[in-house]
Amino acid sequence: MTNITPLPPPKKSETQNFDSIFSDICAEAQKHQALNILSDIAESRDERPVVLYGAGGNCFWGFHFCAENGIKVACVCDSFKIGTYFHRGKQYKLISPDALLRDYPDARILITSWQLESEIKQSLLELGIAESNIYSLSLISQNEFAAKYLEGYRWAWKYFDEHSCGKVLELARRHLCGVPVKADSLYKDGYWAWPGIELGSEEVFVDGGAYNGNTVHDFMNVVGGRYRAIYAFEPDGENYRAAVNDCSASNLYLFNKGLWSTETELRFNAQNSGISKFTDSGEQIISVTSIDAVFAGKHDDELPTLIKMDIEGAEKEALLGASETIRRKKPKLAISVYHKPEDIYELPQTILKLRDDYRLSLWQIGENLTDTILYAI
Repeated sequence: MTNITPLPPPKKSETQNFDSIFSDICAEAQKHQALNILSDIAESRDERPVVLYGAGGNCFWGFHFCAENGIKVACVCDSFKIGTYFHRGKQYKLISPDALLRDYPDARILITSWQLESEIKQSLLELGIAESNIYSLSLISQNEFAAKYLEGYRWAWKYFDEHSCGKVLELARRHLCGVPVKADSLYKDGYWAWPGIELGSEEVFVDGGAYNGNTVHDFMNVVGGRYRAIYAFEPDGENYRAAVNDCSASNLYLFNKGLWSTETELRFNAQNSGISKFTDSGEQIISVTSIDAVFAGKHDDELPTLIKMDIEGAEKEALLGASETIRRKKPKLAISVYHKPEDIYELPQTILKLRDDYRLSLWQIGENLTDTILYAI
């Protein structure tokens, strides 16, 4: 096994720039990051109420962060819902923005929505809420990031090309400040808008995380319906059935399984949003298999030429489960690197340990907190 070396070699100024820019990100996080703000509130014993804005799936994390800091949530506000919000068996008032301004004019407001954060903030400012009372949800404290992930991000900065280095810093900012990563292409353009990838008419495509079949259709459209075979994996029963009903083509094989390093069953939490969904406390049990197991005994010309993975935090395990396939065939790879903070360096390192002749690059599909993709060719 060969050692991983930066390509191109890092310059001294690059490392200095990384540290300087990261310092600026930390300064921004110190002012706006929810975790730091909540910690300050707890330490200062500020009596002003805390209101969570956004009753979507990420509202759970707002409650989680507040509970960790011993802070009581007064209520939840949402632009489209009123009534009652339930969290862990407790009821909270679910109010409108007008009621927020009327009943909680001095509240600290924590925006829990990632995708609509900028729009919500603007609407609150127009409503008359002071900007100093508006905060955004983020995932990681500065101390935790520095202890667990900083060296990995520094490695990624040194390793990647110039465009991708920018994405590394944007991902750090995403985790620390809750700011979306800038889009390189639009959602309607799908996974194959990255200019470095070329798809031919003889592809053997493995679609890890096929959802309802939409990415299968995207692939078929790009190659004009000409391909060798498609192997699509979707562990969720409802999504799998939708894919079966919507996808009908020759040499298309659909599996009601996820991808992993071995054949087994795992617990899965479908309520998590934008982060790894595999957890020992997950309520859903799914079946998983490995790419190497599926293609065991097949000839080289039957092996995957293209592998896409968006599998809710299982990407590293699935890559390990494709070790033999990757070593033998060197398929083109499109791997999601946004589910875990360490994905940005652990996933490229995992790939390079299997084959050190890949060229790797990062690309962002849509301006979001999700859908940062690692491409390898």
